[in-house]
Amino acid sequence: MFLSPGEAAPAGPEREISLDGAQHAEYVAYRDKFCFALSTGEWFMYTMHRSLYL
Repeated sequence: MFLSPGEAAPAGPEREISLDGAQHAEYVAYRDKFCFALSTGEWFMYTMHRSLYL
């Protein structure tokens, strides 16, 4: 699911992707862990960081 930097941001027009159920679950778990790490466990910061990835 995760791409290298060159693949993740190709030049040219933006394109939309769809995730199947398993990929979406993986993304949600990753997003929550990432946001928790960014916020160092502080609830307000966690909520603010998480809102960027919804």
